[in-house]
Amino acid sequence: MSQFRFPDGVEYLGGSGNEVRFNVSMPTDDDGHFGRECPNCNKILRVSADDYDALPDDLTLWCAYCGHSDDHSEVTDQARNTRAELGWVLAPAYTGHGYTTEAVRALLTYCFDELKVRRVVANCFLDNDASWRLMERLGMRREAHAIAESLHRSGEWLDTVAYAMLASEWEGRLAHG
Repeated sequence: MSQFRFPDGVEYLGGSGNEVRFNVSMPTDDDGHFGRECPNCNKILRVSADDYDALPDDLTLWCAYCGHSDDHSEVTDQARNTRAELGWVLAPAYTGHGYTTEAVRALLTYCFDELKVRRVVANCFLDNDASWRLMERLGMRREAHAIAESLHRSGEWLDTVAYAMLASEWEGRLAHG
């Protein structure tokens, strides 16, 4: 295989038959992080290269999104289908009429009452006052503020905020009007 040129970080280890083996070192981004894709949900988890290097070799990582871990299937199975993520987009001509509030309230009701999820999450740009105020109005709590985390179509990296609500909070909100 020496006639082939490999990208930086890829080393040919050999192979036989239809199997070829490579050693791949993951390049880091400008912030010193690399991404690891979960084989279960295919989302990318960014990990600090310094933090990762300090971990023991036999450590099994969990996916922060779906809970996947090869060594903890009993917990993974329990966590499966217990979380929902909401998102919405509304044409500017239709804002200010309560349509989004009505739709998100209906989605929360469906998630908690029909799907029986234990947690619902939603994210938006910090500059999107209408969306984060809507989440707060419906009882969701702000859990994170990420600096320059998401690329906007304007080409700028914008701050995002993450909100969540647990089923117990939803039930408590209904009980208290």
